[in-house]
Amino acid sequence: MTGPAVLLMLLTILIVWGGLAASTTALVLRGKREAAAARAHQRKEEEPQA
Repeated sequence: MTGPAVLLMLLTILIVWGGLAASTTALVLRGKREAAAARAHQRKEEEPQA
């Protein structure tokens, strides 16, 4: 393979794996955020009404 072809291949691999890492991180953070919101909502519902 030529130099430019190898460079393009490596760039493409980095973009794909970077996107995978970014989307996985976003999903984990979203899950934690939603879990915290659900706990806060549950605590609010458990408070006695004044």
